[in-house]
Amino acid sequence: MGYMDSACTAIHQQAFSAKLINRQVDKKTMTTQPTSQPFNAPRSLALSTAVSAGDIAAAPKTDQDHASPLNHKHLEELAKARKRAKKIRRAASVAAFSGWSTLGFGLLTLPFGIFSTVALLLGIALSIIGFVELKGRTQLLSFNPKALKHLALNQVAFACVLIAYAGWSLYSGLTSPSQIASVAGTQGMAGLENIESLEHLLTLAIYGGLILGTIIFQGGAALYYATRSKYMRRYINNTPQWVLELQRNQSSSI
Repeated sequence: MGYMDSACTAIHQQAFSAKLINRQVDKKTMTTQPTSQPFNAPRSLALSTAVSAGDIAAAPKTDQDHASPLNHKHLEELAKARKRAKKIRRAASVAAFSGWSTLGFGLLTLPFGIFSTVALLLGIALSIIGFVELKGRTQLLSFNPKALKHLALNQVAFACVLIAYAGWSLYSGLTSPSQIASVAGTQGMAGLENIESLEHLLTLAIYGGLILGTIIFQGGAALYYATRSKYMRRYINNTPQWVLELQRNQSSSI
């Protein structure tokens, strides 16, 4: 019994000595190692915030992010408005063709103004008419109710310019001496009266045909634009305001 007590006492002493040695070793290690930098709370907070923001930016977008803000009813309204505007857009296409062709013809006529004042004035007038026609086309695509009236009046102005030019050319061609007859007379050719009559007939046919064609085509174009006004009024009255604003913004960015 005494032997067992002495053995237990020896074991407890050894364990206590081992704990004491371990504590001394830990204290020496802590004193010899350099002290670490103090914890910087604001910097750590900024780093964590940056990491969180980066995770959010790098996160894949879901289907909800790509979803259209327009519902099914909105899409139906847009489809109906596009169908109602079919005749107006067709009128805009007519104005585009008329405007570019008139402007091009006017620009091609301008160089001849070096030799003729009439050609210069005609080129300037046609260029202005073509520019106004293209501006009316832009107003049509913006569903401006005054656009069709402007286009109709522009065609009337176009007709007046062409008729004035044809009338002046017809007058000068019939009253001025024949250039062909004068050349033939200097060379002693016979039949001068027939040549002069033929020239007058050609002049009358060309410029008289121009006047007639102008009345038909430009008058028809003015009437065409005027009859599109009812479709414009119907479109504006039956189309929601938000659809009109959307289409006007789209046309202004083209």
